[in-house]
Amino acid sequence: MTKVLDRFQPYLILGTVYLAANILLRCADFFLLAPLFNIESDFRIFLSCLLNDIIWCGCIFLAFIPVYIILNKRFFNASLQIISVSYGSIFLLQVILVIYAFFSGKPLDREILIRPFNEIYTTVTSYGNLVVFILAGVILVTFFSWVSVRLARKTDRYSRIVAMSSGTVLLMSVFMISHPYRLYGRNTQDNRFIINRALYFIYEDISYNKSQNPKNNADPARLKEFVSEFPEWKIADTLYPYMRYDNTPDVLSPFFSKQEEKPDIVLIICESLGRGISGENAWSGSFTPFLDSLANHSLYWENCISTAMRSFGILPALLGSLPNGNTGFQFGKMPAHESLVSLLKRNGYTTNMFYAGYYEFDNVRSFMERQGIDRLAPMYEEYKSSGYKEKFANEWGYADGLMFQKSLEWLASQGSSPRLDIYVTLSAHNELDIPGKEKYVETARKLNNSPDPEQRKKNNLLIGHLASFVYGDDALRRFFKGYSSLPGYSNTIFVITGDHYIPNFGISSRLSLYHVPLIIWSPLLKEARKFESLVSVTDVAPSLWAMLSSGYDMKEPDYVSWITEGLDTAANFRSTKKILLMQDNRDSREFIYNDYFFSYDSVYSIRDKLRLEPAPEGAREHVAARYRLFSSVGNYVYNNDRLIPHAYDPVSGP
Repeated sequence: MTKVLDRFQPYLILGTVYLAANILLRCADFFLLAPLFNIESDFRIFLSCLLNDIIWCGCIFLAFIPVYIILNKRFFNASLQIISVSYGSIFLLQVILVIYAFFSGKPLDREILIRPFNEIYTTVTSYGNLVVFILAGVILVTFFSWVSVRLARKTDRYSRIVAMSSGTVLLMSVFMISHPYRLYGRNTQDNRFIINRALYFIYEDISYNKSQNPKNNADPARLKEFVSEFPEWKIADTLYPYMRYDNTPDVLSPFFSKQEEKPDIVLIICESLGRGISGENAWSGSFTPFLDSLANHSLYWENCISTAMRSFGILPALLGSLPNGNTGFQFGKMPAHESLVSLLKRNGYTTNMFYAGYYEFDNVRSFMERQGIDRLAPMYEEYKSSGYKEKFANEWGYADGLMFQKSLEWLASQGSSPRLDIYVTLSAHNELDIPGKEKYVETARKLNNSPDPEQRKKNNLLIGHLASFVYGDDALRRFFKGYSSLPGYSNTIFVITGDHYIPNFGISSRLSLYHVPLIIWSPLLKEARKFESLVSVTDVAPSLWAMLSSGYDMKEPDYVSWITEGLDTAANFRSTKKILLMQDNRDSREFIYNDYFFSYDSVYSIRDKLRLEPAPEGAREHVAARYRLFSSVGNYVYNNDRLIPHAYDPVSGP
């Protein structure tokens, strides 16, 4: 027995070092990420975190035992070096997962399998020099290996006691491997924080691979059941369950003065602009004073939701009221469809998109070219040709202020109307260098005096990121001032919304992750109005098209395939939407069904200000059944190209 212990003591010490390193990492993880995940920092949660990390360490410890047995007898030094470097490399990956969670506000998941390498490279390099990151990683692994091997060579009695104790804990923890899996199955915000980052990543990858063969067969009974959910729709063919004659009510025209000429439309999509940090009663405090003021003079929907937790979802949803598909509408073979861009282009509109970033990111170019967009402003190409030396730019491209300025200069030279202009900002993507950063940080600190002391403390940890929203808001103020001098300004309708919210600044509920402002302002507006009804970014295109087609001579399509029925202008809160939502990991396991919110098998009642309360007894199974129905029909529509027939698609049709 003594000989066996002598032989395995070095390996037990290697496991002990790895366990100790993980405990230290979790301490840092807990301190850094608990505020971002909106988690209470109590001792019980900390112990749950440690338990999950010990289970992970036990699995790694068990996995390398055969390697040690094979190498140890003949290659003792090599066995220590190989295993210590392996442990160090795995630990480095865990450090990377913690860093990722800190900057993104979520654990890394299947997204890395979905995103192209060039997008991952762009994201990583936006935070710094890749060579520096690689060098830091090599240093960490080397230091970890050196410490581990030195300690593993110790043979004193104290080392043996510690090694045996740690080894026993590690081996026993393996029998609890089902515990983190149960946490993953109940994928709540708390559980995503508690579970070991590496285990969560592995579970996500396994889940993603299992989900790659969606069932696409048509079930006439289920299609008929789906159609019955929308009795007001004039469905043309149940094999195309979203395709219908357009009877979207025109709810916007009464608020606008009608001119003889068709109005210009300006759509502005603000990066990461959520209700948590923008608008009256923003739960983390508002950092957008200009937009707050503009909302008071606009049509303003307090309870608007995006349909995805990341930027990939906004263009299809806002421009075409389109479904998310398997991993985002534009990631795959896009079904035939119409959009506001294609409809307006067919009716004499010039269509432009102004974006300072990389158009291949999130397949933006593929999607916009599929709509027949006239011009994609080549701002990123200009930035690259300058050798990335533009003063008011960062790794993602031009800062918002410069992007808006360049767009106004170009529009002033055109003078053509009617136009659809689409803007996508990027300066609030994360804490990047922004022009006049010190000024905006100081303004952010002043605005941070409004929230309660606890929230102020959380905000101060991310004041640089919040300053980027202050900067973006100021860039919008200057943009509106500059746009007012353009021809056609008096006959222009502006729509402003966010692509998604991020949890870094805190959330009031799970639904908050989709909660974005929606502002429609125009010199044509007769009166300002606030609406508390729940709406979605997918409602914008149907309502804009209903207003334009009812008020002007427009060539109308035979059918539309909007997935929602347009904006709800009820003054008081109500929720009548039926819409699938996509998470940041491309899961579609959340769903709004009237005034219920389905989230990973849990069901809540939606109240005013998008508060969530436990659903009444008996509601869960009904809402879960509706979720399964909408999910299966959504898979069928996307994977079988059943939005509209190609004959009615002006771009891909014959």
